[in-house]
Amino acid sequence: MRTFTLAIFALLGLSLAADHDLEIAAGIDDQAKAAYFVLSSEGYVFALNVAENGDVFYHMNAPASHSWMGVGFGGSMDNVRMLISYLGEDGHTLINSCRMSTGHTEPEWEEDCHIDNVYTDKYAPFSNTLSPDGIMIAHAVCRNCSNWATGSIDVKNQNQPFIYALGPNETLHSDHPNANLRQHSVYGTFNLDMTVATNYTGTYGRVPAPQDPGLQVGDSFWAFANYFSSTAYNTGTLDEWAPVAHAVFMCLAFLLIFPLGAISLRLTRRATFHAFAQMIGTAFVIIGLGLGVYASKLYNKSRNFNSAHQILGLFIFAALFLQMGLGLSHHLIFMRSGVPTIMGKIHRFFGLTIIILALINGGLGFNFAQDDHDNVPYGIVVAVMAVIFGVLSFFVWSYSRKHLYKPEKEGFVSQNYGDEPPAEYEMQGGTYVQTPRTPFFPDQLKSDPHDPEDFRSHLIRSQTGGKESLYTDTPASDRENPFKGKWEAVPLR
Repeated sequence: MRTFTLAIFALLGLSLAADHDLEIAAGIDDQAKAAYFVLSSEGYVFALNVAENGDVFYHMNAPASHSWMGVGFGGSMDNVRMLISYLGEDGHTLINSCRMSTGHTEPEWEEDCHIDNVYTDKYAPFSNTLSPDGIMIAHAVCRNCSNWATGSIDVKNQNQPFIYALGPNETLHSDHPNANLRQHSVYGTFNLDMTVATNYTGTYGRVPAPQDPGLQVGDSFWAFANYFSSTAYNTGTLDEWAPVAHAVFMCLAFLLIFPLGAISLRLTRRATFHAFAQMIGTAFVIIGLGLGVYASKLYNKSRNFNSAHQILGLFIFAALFLQMGLGLSHHLIFMRSGVPTIMGKIHRFFGLTIIILALINGGLGFNFAQDDHDNVPYGIVVAVMAVIFGVLSFFVWSYSRKHLYKPEKEGFVSQNYGDEPPAEYEMQGGTYVQTPRTPFFPDQLKSDPHDPEDFRSHLIRSQTGGKESLYTDTPASDRENPFKGKWEAVPLR
């Protein structure tokens, strides 16, 4: 039994000696303390070592299927410093960026926060690059990074909170430290024991070494955190719902509701359904605008509302209310006079212009959201809807043109309709004769030119004992209307 026990201790000693030899061969400094976190489900690893002067030496890696990776020094996104990494324009070099987060919006680049990349550690052969197995590896030191204006890392806290985030599966290649970031798809919180990750030796520090240097070949990213790792909590996934909802509401309004409302007026010749459809469309636009404003506040590039898509969108939104005013004014005047107005013609062509501008702005929106690939299906949908509504408009126009009643084209001839004449015909000498709604009076029948009223009104008063007719079958028959008499009936001569 004693021999067996001694053999076990001998094997353990050889194993420890082998591990120590591996550490020496890898250049690992056993005086540099470190704390580790690993999220195995996403292949994300973060490790740090903090020097007494505030320098933060850190290692971070994640699969390149995520457009970016990041960590924040706090329990939430409110007023915390973040370290963000993503691939450069060459698709191989890693860009490390120091940013400040002020809330649930895209963190802003801190120009006065300096990061030095570290390439000399033998245990990190793919530092600040994309490794052959598709892993982004950040290996750097953030100078005087543990303290900032609104907070700091508590180096004596055994449960210092951190947040992590991983970008969506999108392509992001930029050399700028303030590159635009899409909203994270994976996020969570973890704690680290800072008492085992802080060096109280002035400026000395070291990027954390692998816990198992034997795994650094082939699976080097896992060598940094295989055991004694913090666990994650408050984890979750997130989709960019606001930009998607914004696009859906706007497309429904300008591709379906507004065109359908315009055609309904020609098809039914009733303004009620037209007005109802346009009100629904306007409500969709208002909701879409609200979603667009909310989404704009999430990202640095859209926060100031100075892009072409946003400027044109606000112009279209204001033009909609001008369009509503033109349509309402035309309708009220037409109901009183029965005569088409210039505002009606402007309303018709201005509405078509607004729809065309909105469809163009939709393409600008996809470009602005870095979803250029969506322009192809969007263009196809626009083309299909344009053909559908174009054909439908042509058939409505053709039908209306054939069935539109035009009394001026009918002759005033005697017709024998028996005892049941149409409403627009009157009896005269035993036969029914069509009479125009507004009889024509030659110039010679007019009364004294100094008389403000025409001969028609004079004739009505002379035959009704000085009283005006109560016949009010038109909107223009108000007592105050100076043209009232022209619309009223007169006895047949």
